[in-house]
Amino acid sequence: GPKKEQFERDIFCPLTGELFVDPVMASDGHSYEREAIERWLRPHGQRNSPMTGLPLQSKALIPNVALRRVSEGWKDFLKHHTVPGIPEGEVTRGRLLGESPSKLTYEGDWRGRK
Repeated sequence: GPKKEQFERDIFCPLTGELFVDPVMASDGHSYEREAIERWLRPHGQRNSPMTGLPLQSKALIPNVALRRVSEGWKDFLKHHTVPGIPEGEVTRGRLLGESPSKLTYEGDWRGRK
């Protein structure tokens, strides 16, 4: 349903499209992968929010511990659950490719189990 789809979108960085590893919150209230937002904010780089386009009040980045835990929990869930047609293994990376009203499409890398 809609809540599940929103959850799945929220655990992926809007800049990289990949599952969060080191999420931080910027002054726009949105979370980003640390490395990606730091690249965005480098000197002579962007000064506006990548999500809203509005000026950021600060370049301060606050670790988003709760989102990190959720992302780690999701990775752990994927390690221990199978999806029909997909070989068992550990998901090492993933990103949202697209969405429609009825489904989300992901691309992922995984290490197969022996």
